[in-house]
Amino acid sequence: MSGCRRRGEPLFRRVPLIRLDRASEVIALQPRPKVLLVDIEGTLTGFGPTQLSILAAIQQFDRFMRDNGFKLNSVHYVSNYKMSDVGDEFDSYKGRLHSCAGKPFFAPPTDFLNLGVAAGVVGDQYLTDGLLAWRYGFSFLLVNSGIRKPLGPAVQFYAGRLISSMFFESPSRDQRRT
Repeated sequence: MSGCRRRGEPLFRRVPLIRLDRASEVIALQPRPKVLLVDIEGTLTGFGPTQLSILAAIQQFDRFMRDNGFKLNSVHYVSNYKMSDVGDEFDSYKGRLHSCAGKPFFAPPTDFLNLGVAAGVVGDQYLTDGLLAWRYGFSFLLVNSGIRKPLGPAVQFYAGRLISSMFFESPSRDQRRT
């Protein structure tokens, strides 16, 4: 399977868009996503994070997800940030931390591909995180984290919002926050 469209699906199918104030609100979704691809910059950290702030954010989110019943092998982190000279502290995230991902062109783990909307992309940008979700038929969990966006990401956000109705739809009643 190529990962893009399933046979017989229209070119411009729309996927669920669920708005969250914080990434941690994914635990309140019903039904809960089976797997998550979580953006780091602008979603879990500010823009221009350091490797240490990325590590701290991942550790904190992992603790929260584990404490709320998620298996950590179902939570992957996706970043366009290039991590150089990653130390031993990142070893436990091998296979779950995808740096230099090139969103929306990142290819998720193969076991995510057949899950459709039961998989979720948690992120703050329509044109990277959202199009990654759309490309694979996953739910897009848009986080309005309140993190101040630099000019480039702010313009990108508003441009994405303008065209978002082509790619995303409101969730069905059975997949909303409780």
